Amino acid sequence: MDKFKITIPLFLFFFLIIFLLCFNFVFESTSSFKGYNGEKYLTIKKGEHTGEILENLEKEKVVKSRIVTKIAYAIFFKKKSIKAGVYLFDKEMTPIEVLKKITNGEGVLLRITLKEGLTIEDYAKEMAKVTGKEDIFLSLMKDPSFIRELDPKALTLEGYIFPETYFFAPFTTERQIVRTVIDKFSSFWNSLNEKNKEVDLRRTIILSSIVEMETPLKTEKPRIAGVFLNRLKIGMPLQSDPTTIYALKRRGLYRGYLLRDDLKFDDPFNTYVYSGLPPAPICSPSKETILSVLNYERNNYLYFVAKDDKSHYFSENLENHNKAVDRFIKNGKNRR
Repeated sequence: MDKFKITIPLFLFFFLIIFLLCFNFVFESTSSFKGYNGEKYLTIKKGEHTGEILENLEKEKVVKSRIVTKIAYAIFFKKKSIKAGVYLFDKEMTPIEVLKKITNGEGVLLRITLKEGLTIEDYAKEMAKVTGKEDIFLSLMKDPSFIRELDPKALTLEGYIFPETYFFAPFTTERQIVRTVIDKFSSFWNSLNEKNKEVDLRRTIILSSIVEMETPLKTEKPRIAGVFLNRLKIGMPLQSDPTTIYALKRRGLYRGYLLRDDLKFDDPFNTYVYSGLPPAPICSPSKETILSVLNYERNNYLYFVAKDDKSHYFSENLENHNKAVDRFIKNGKNRR
């Protein structure tokens, strides 16, 4: 009987302790906390142990107690792993909310969309709008060592900035971003090269960059590529306006439109003055345009002229081309 009397209070004592511990856990795990000022970026490395991650959360004052967070993880997130990444914390959160964030992989990524048809100067500006400094990006894109393995003759990365949407973690350096973009191009080209081993990379990209600037229409790209290849075959100048514009732009002389005298501008990129392909690409073409050049249309056209709807009229001889110019273009502009 005495033992029973002693056991009851002892049991009640332990029950009270357990109740208080459970109550404290529920309270702490559902209470919001923010022990830092402003924003906090936290990097979780691949392969980092759970204990280290939870300890770091407490150290950086994202959670109040790593012990409570560890218990919450063991109870509610046992079957889920913590995802590596960069996480932004900027408000009060409960330990459960923090764990949900890092097990769902709700990290912060910077989105950089690079469009086709731009120059390295344009790309430097676009990248710097999201992260990093424009002058650093431009300096890196003037370094041909990134592409030297594929194009030993490259003087810059003009033509090799692969148009795509990229995602980067915060604090990714300018060099790492440029490296990723060039690696994307290299991967794309190497996949093509398995089927086109005899294809000249530099020649293909230069021609693709011109086709890119000549038309936005996917259906016309193979045909225009065929026209330029026909001209190259017979030694006829390409006479492409975009090359003249590029020549003027790089000298700071382009006024936003072309005059007839501009077509006589002495620059190796001006294909009205110099026959053959220009010495380097004039922009970075899309993969669709590159494929259009590799799969160009076999035709007998030598000329084309722009119509009002941005499509083109194609001719096999100068006589028919001049008639098309009179029909579609007033004052005889935009001749090819």
